[in-house]
Amino acid sequence: MVGHREDFTSHDTNSHKLEWEVSASILTNKHILKQLFWVFQISVGFVLILIFLIQALDPYTQITLDFVKFLGQLYFIMLGILSVCLAIGYLIIMGARYDFLFTLDSNGIMESPGRKQGRKNAITYMLAIIGGLFSRNPGLAGAGLIAMSRQKNYISWQDINKMEVDPRSRTIILKRDKRLLMIVFCTKENFEEVKDRIKSYLEGQA
Repeated sequence: MVGHREDFTSHDTNSHKLEWEVSASILTNKHILKQLFWVFQISVGFVLILIFLIQALDPYTQITLDFVKFLGQLYFIMLGILSVCLAIGYLIIMGARYDFLFTLDSNGIMESPGRKQGRKNAITYMLAIIGGLFSRNPGLAGAGLIAMSRQKNYISWQDINKMEVDPRSRTIILKRDKRLLMIVFCTKENFEEVKDRIKSYLEGQA
């Protein structure tokens, strides 16, 4: 079962805005682990494509089977190093939990780091970028840049056509067809309200 720590929930009835902060476990939450996995994949994939293009555009070299095998080996090496480095960074600087701040109104929903989490994120991502540059590991630096650019995520209701609900972890997954758009973590107190509000807004877009 996914662990949460509920920090606060506030409801502004005048603007019909619902805002809450919730803490989710990094190491045991399958939804967070999936997101981190895809960040790693994108970062490593970007570097490998860049290396491949440099090799392909060089008129004095050619693409060989050995070079393709080398890229395959490099993929697993970089993915392993990146995973270990970021995991250690998260555990040392952030602990085993991540604080989310969600803001929901009639137009859409926004996900951002919690108030204290934002400062921790800035330190972690900057260390990843600096560490990647000094160690000549572009995958690590790239992951830091990508993570830094995705600090906030806003989605309007008209962009969502599917929602999946996980009552055990008090999680709502928003999708566009099969593409995951946002994972909404709720508190014990506001899970039903958030679920009903999102369902109502999505039905209003139909």
